[in-house]
Amino acid sequence: MSAMFCPSCGAKTESGATFCRLCGRPQGPQVKGQPPPAPAGTRQANVPLTLKPASPAAPLARNHSPAHLVQSLEDRLRRLAGTKKLEGFSLSEMFSEVFKKHTPAELDEYFVTGTARTTPRIEDVQAGWPKPWFFFRVLLFVVGIYLLFDYIIQEFGNPNAIPGLLFMGSLAVPLTVLVLFFELNVTRDVSFVGVLSLFASGAIVGFIFTHFLDSVLSSSLSWMGASVAGIVEEIAKLLAVCVIVGRRKHRFILNGILFGAAVGAGFAVFESMGYAFVDFRDSFLIATADKIRHAISNSPGVSVPDIMNYLLGIMKDPRGFRPDQDALNEMISLIQLRAWLSPFGHVAWTAIAAGGLWRVKGNRDLEMRMFFQSQFLRVFMIPVVLHMAWDMPWERFTAMLLNTNTPPEWPAHLVRLSLGLIGWFIVLGLVQQGLHQVKDEQIAHTRVALEQAKAVTPGAGPDPIAVPVVN
Repeated sequence: MSAMFCPSCGAKTESGATFCRLCGRPQGPQVKGQPPPAPAGTRQANVPLTLKPASPAAPLARNHSPAHLVQSLEDRLRRLAGTKKLEGFSLSEMFSEVFKKHTPAELDEYFVTGTARTTPRIEDVQAGWPKPWFFFRVLLFVVGIYLLFDYIIQEFGNPNAIPGLLFMGSLAVPLTVLVLFFELNVTRDVSFVGVLSLFASGAIVGFIFTHFLDSVLSSSLSWMGASVAGIVEEIAKLLAVCVIVGRRKHRFILNGILFGAAVGAGFAVFESMGYAFVDFRDSFLIATADKIRHAISNSPGVSVPDIMNYLLGIMKDPRGFRPDQDALNEMISLIQLRAWLSPFGHVAWTAIAAGGLWRVKGNRDLEMRMFFQSQFLRVFMIPVVLHMAWDMPWERFTAMLLNTNTPPEWPAHLVRLSLGLIGWFIVLGLVQQGLHQVKDEQIAHTRVALEQAKAVTPGAGPDPIAVPVVN
């Protein structure tokens, strides 16, 4: 008996079968002998499958383009920080109000906030990307005062202006960045007076914690060199934030970011002042010692009492003393260097740490277990590692690479600028998360209002309550 085959799939069937056992299709006139060709994309039944030896697979090509590497780094940082890709963000749009004219009334209203009467209702908050503008005016004002102090010193040689130059030069940029963070806090539930208070007190408390932790950890972590500051100072600043504002009922991520920025800015100002003062003091003492040594070598008859009288005369009447120009130039260079680097350092680092902690804290009081949650620890490790990398001796590495004793400074500055951009990438991700938190609370408030409206008017249709949308 000749074999019978299904005309649809080619499977072998019994003679007289109504349906195919394999494909289930009705059987019409069946085909004797060889099975018909199977439909495209299928294999004929009862036909042995012949496997051909696979050719060696070509290795997958890896994309090493700069754009791909940057995208890969961004994805890794977002996963580490628990943030999402920025949506609707544009630098030009964000700072579009900077050069527009604003009236004095707008300015007064801008800073009258944070009290029980002036804090806006959550449904009135603009949950889109804010458009800060006042920070730029702060920068122009403080830099203008700094330049006036510099003019007084350079033109008249008045040493009384040196402390003012030192303070205003160290204050200008950190204060500007702090005002920027104040404007990013769209909930407007923290007063500017409170921010300035945290700016000053947080810096002092942070320094106290820094010296305490340094005395405890310096011996065991001395092998890390200057990079140990990344561990000590970031813990100290976060502790300062927690001690001062940890029990306040501020539940938003944006609040934590602002609190961290305030402590970081104060810490940056006082640290820069300290470094600049020590640099000026050392340069001045060296220059004075050189002058005395030169006077002694040229005038063998100069005695020790003559030298003491010279120094006492400077102390009694400093108006006749013109500060050493080289010492001044070194101090001014250090102030300006630390000024343009400051937005990428302490202010951003502490803002990241506190923002990550407030994301875990929410509307609860701070608890010890919050510091050990992975959601916080992943974020906190970012400023710690950035700070440690920042303090590495990049100048020495450059000297070794170029085999020179006077290496250029720009490679080290470029590395620190890159680290700073990474920090701000995380900051913006947390800010966006804070804006989404505000939006979610607005939606929840809208739903509660809708339920209350339904309860008051049974059977009424839904009220046309708008749901806020992030721009």
